[in-house]
Amino acid sequence: SGNLKIPHDEIWSFWRVLQSDNYFERLFLDIDLADQITNEKVSQHYQEIKNYLDKWREREGAGITFAQSHEGYSIAELTVKLNEAYAELRGRSSRQKYTETHINNKKKKIREALIPTIKVAFSDGHLTNNARETIYAEAGKMGLSPAETDELIREVGSQPGVKKISGNESSQKSKDEMLSREARSLISSKNISSAQITVARSPYIYERKPAGISTKRKIYYISGTFLALIVILCFLYFQYFYKQDTGTQKKFHPDNDMVLVEGGTFVMGSENEEANEKPARQVTLRSYMISRYEVTQRLWLRVMEHNPSYFKGEDLPVDNVSWYDAILFCNKLSEYYGLEKVYSLKVNKKDVNNLSKYDKKKWVVEINRNANGYRLPTEAEWEYAARGGKYADEVILSSGYAISSAWYQSNSGTVTHPVGKKEPNKLGICDIFGNVWEWCWDWSGPYNFSGNLNPAGPESGENRICRGGSSNSYSGSLRITNRYGRYPGYKNEFFGFRIVRNT
Repeated sequence: SGNLKIPHDEIWSFWRVLQSDNYFERLFLDIDLADQITNEKVSQHYQEIKNYLDKWREREGAGITFAQSHEGYSIAELTVKLNEAYAELRGRSSRQKYTETHINNKKKKIREALIPTIKVAFSDGHLTNNARETIYAEAGKMGLSPAETDELIREVGSQPGVKKISGNESSQKSKDEMLSREARSLISSKNISSAQITVARSPYIYERKPAGISTKRKIYYISGTFLALIVILCFLYFQYFYKQDTGTQKKFHPDNDMVLVEGGTFVMGSENEEANEKPARQVTLRSYMISRYEVTQRLWLRVMEHNPSYFKGEDLPVDNVSWYDAILFCNKLSEYYGLEKVYSLKVNKKDVNNLSKYDKKKWVVEINRNANGYRLPTEAEWEYAARGGKYADEVILSSGYAISSAWYQSNSGTVTHPVGKKEPNKLGICDIFGNVWEWCWDWSGPYNFSGNLNPAGPESGENRICRGGSSNSYSGSLRITNRYGRYPGYKNEFFGFRIVRNT
């Protein structure tokens, strides 16, 4: 839905669509919605994927290998596949023709796959009702209509080698099947004599066991009652200890896992990297506390009572959360621990400062900078903490250190990992690089601060800042000054956050 937007600073999760035989899939489009797809949509998806490949072509010039991160495929190979799909689907009539051909080929393959099953069903000379129902069910799952399935059954039945049976013989077999089903249904009837009379002629009934509860059934009743008692006792046990636990939950406090970042002055940004990291300038921050770890699924679940994460695990960072989700969490966590909420939200009003074309919510979010509750870090706070605050040194600032202390594309298996397993920085902050991108408060924009004291970014923008890279990022993203942004409603499995508080 919407327009395709690929995060060009990391590995695109769905790049393998370019290997597909389906041209629609190569352009990240759904062939089942072909009649709704416009020429503009095709061109937009093509250009976005092309930009992704072009960005990697630039990186290859800097010594970063595309094939190593894309299962041995070269940019040239995937570009050919992309161009091939675009040439075929760029016009409406071409898409209609391709769709018809694709559907016909698909149905042909389905028919070929079903024929052996139908032949086996005909092996004794006729097709039973049960076999017919099975064939209908399988064909339906594979995409054939009942009419198409009927036609296929007739075709197979008329092939040489399939035994033909007369109408009388077929009728007798159907009658026998009916009597069999009737006998099976009546054999358990409470009206035993009626059942015996009704099916007395049936060749499928030879013996009637005496009525009454069998020894085996008595054992089932006793076992079932015992099992039910065990389940009830387990439930009561869980309820008791859950209530005990909720009484101690608030004894744990997020502040226990936060570190103090003493205020100071530092040089933010870089003159030697990407254009959006310039100009480097001096910034002064007051003291604050920042969480040692990214917000975990354990903490999120305790506060929000649901888990949106794609990768599941209590000690994994929460993922698949938008900037709005992070804001809501901060407020609810503050409320949970009796602190003043930092944010006020107006969900029924559109934010005129939100310039994104893709954000459907555009909630108005206002901030009380003096509140004592939990909030997202500003971009300046994030960078200062990542540097190690006043303890920063050249080792911390080097990309080699970042790579050694991070889960990223080359060592993560492209999944998130439990927090705190990598070396912390000088402040004791873990996973500041990699694992998940971390949402910040600021709108993304040029470094054009109105002041150097506690800057909080532009007043408006399309995207909110994300920092630190993820398990899906290439090593070049793991730089302290690297900047990235997505619209506030965006979410995927590599986006999470950490929290801060005023001291």
